[in-house]
Amino acid sequence: MSSCSILLRRVSAAVAVAAVGGMGMAPAAAGMTGTNLVVHGDGEAAPGPEWVVSGGPLLAQRYGTAHFPAAVLVGGDPFDGGTSLLQGSGATTEAIQALELTPADRAVIATGTVRARLSAHVGGYISQADQVGVTAVWRDAQGATVLEQTLAPVTPAERGNVSSFLAREDVDAVPAEAVSADVVLSGRRFDGTSQDGFVDNVAVHLVGIPGVSVSFPGEPVVAGRPTPVTWTIANSEDLQGKPPWRFVATLPDGVALGSSRPVATTCDTVRVSADRTALRVEGALPAGAPACTVTADVVAPQGRHVFAPADVRQAEGLRRPAEAAVLLVRAAADDAGAGPGIVGPVPPPAPTVLPAAPRPAAPPVAVPVPAAPPSRPAALPRAADALTVTTAAPAAHLRVGRRTSVRVRVRNRSSRPVTDVDVCVRLPRLLLYLPTRSGAQPVEGRRCWAVERLPAGAFRTLRLDAKAARRGRATVRVTAEAAELAGIATTDRPTRVTR
Repeated sequence: MSSCSILLRRVSAAVAVAAVGGMGMAPAAAGMTGTNLVVHGDGEAAPGPEWVVSGGPLLAQRYGTAHFPAAVLVGGDPFDGGTSLLQGSGATTEAIQALELTPADRAVIATGTVRARLSAHVGGYISQADQVGVTAVWRDAQGATVLEQTLAPVTPAERGNVSSFLAREDVDAVPAEAVSADVVLSGRRFDGTSQDGFVDNVAVHLVGIPGVSVSFPGEPVVAGRPTPVTWTIANSEDLQGKPPWRFVATLPDGVALGSSRPVATTCDTVRVSADRTALRVEGALPAGAPACTVTADVVAPQGRHVFAPADVRQAEGLRRPAEAAVLLVRAAADDAGAGPGIVGPVPPPAPTVLPAAPRPAAPPVAVPVPAAPPSRPAALPRAADALTVTTAAPAAHLRVGRRTSVRVRVRNRSSRPVTDVDVCVRLPRLLLYLPTRSGAQPVEGRRCWAVERLPAGAFRTLRLDAKAARRGRATVRVTAEAAELAGIATTDRPTRVTR
């Protein structure tokens, strides 16, 4: 699958882990606050200057008074809502709060090791369609949007036409270039005279993300004999449950899986598929789990074999290794053994291969080994040659507050089917994504569709809705990629928003 397919297709106390074999974890995210970054997101105090409001005022209302519901979820279970909730007023309300990121927060975000958890209780009143949604917008130093998280309003159908709430949550990796963030509450009245979309416990927390490292056994490694290699997926220091992650671990040239023993894992939440030259690993870390391991036997010829960080590919939801590691393999006849099978980080000069020693006529092996390692697959065809992406929207000129549709067409112009195609749209900060039933899912500041199969010559047309939020000129970028294609196909469409 391509780089974001797992995110699209899967439902969503410090710990120190030694970097055995020289592939270390990034430093712990010590700068994380561990607290809610949203001020007065619970309605327990009257909204103040922390919220910049346009349209009708943002109000704190007491549970159980007038027509306001109790703090209950859909189905009747209570939740801790305190004494009050937040409600907009008038036809529309938009309340924006700039989150206060400390220097420590920004420093650890810059390492690329942090996820943001946006959460809230979102609800409404009986069968009325009045609604409120929550969005977190993360920006870089130039003010461009690098990540947008959204909690959709709760519909009357979702509530069973009963005044109640649903717990909404969105967790995404914060891009390393993010330096600021806003939380936006957007309310709208559809029925009656009051704006009866309700929200409570609006929160943004920074949490760490898992990391992967690799290790070898400490004893000398013998050419041609199966040797266990272990990939460790270590939880972040908060030990909280994490969304699904995935990666592909490719083996260095000359190294191949070489045992009839199956690949082993210490966690029942992890699934592994493998061929002779790569392992595909996907899973999740439940709350309280410090780590999961995946162990496979490999065989390698005499020499020095580098496991580079780039050999961990298509990593989603976790940190790649920070360093390379080296596996030293001696000839089977070299009884002196002189040294362990592990060397630490690769020095700056390019690694050299040890001089080859004569092999014995029949070296001892634990299992049969192929005469030669399998060859690497041929270069993948380019996505830019196989796929064409075009967009007829948004309009070249929009006014602030106007809605627009972004229509995307992806066509397979190759002579064979393409599978697991991910088509993604990244909107500039001038435009806001609107929660509609487009089928697009949020992935690291974009909205993406997963197209399982695109036959030769066929095309798919996709659509999402957006709203012009502020004036300026910007570009909408659309990309398409697939696991069986190299690179991405892309197109840009300029747009201008005026008053």
